[in-house]
Amino acid sequence: MQVIINEYNEAVPIKFLSDFNAQLPRSKVTSNNWYKSKGFNAHIRLLCDFLVGNELSIVDFMFYQKTSYTYFNISRNIRTWIDHVFSTNYDVCYINSCDIVSLDDSNVSGHLPIRILVPTDTGHSDLLYTIDTNNYTYCRILEEQLSNIPVLSVESIAVYDNANSQTEMGDYVDTLKSIFVEAAKLAKVIPNNLF
Repeated sequence: MQVIINEYNEAVPIKFLSDFNAQLPRSKVTSNNWYKSKGFNAHIRLLCDFLVGNELSIVDFMFYQKTSYTYFNISRNIRTWIDHVFSTNYDVCYINSCDIVSLDDSNVSGHLPIRILVPTDTGHSDLLYTIDTNNYTYCRILEEQLSNIPVLSVESIAVYDNANSQTEMGDYVDTLKSIFVEAAKLAKVIPNNLF
């Protein structure tokens, strides 16, 4: 999930729908040791930290649910809410509904489906404008930074058995990589902070 967020979060709204095997707290946690309470564990704490660190909302908690569980085992009388929908915070206002589908005879799984309704036109023209602006800014920064480094002389690297030529070429490539990454960060094309 982190790779998807790092790759696409600044470009498109993200939704994760899955069996996370995690019963998450329904209210704001007030204790540092909340994850030691019944029904929680350290793995759930990591998931909660991940959600907070990546500014994701738990969508299925945002809507009233007629059913209060997503996993069931009737013979053992177990019902837990371990399947969830996560969304980027900036996009939750576009979600029309999210509901746990009630158990019926057609369900052959131990999990209840979660249905989410998101309009296909979310009015992200402002987001597309931001992406275009960021790409323009990236090109401008890149052009400026590349103009500040000298052109690598073909004559200086023509001798392939020369260790100095290899070092010079390696240093030049490292400089180019740094310029590309720094320009992308400055233009907000890639995230500055990684989880």
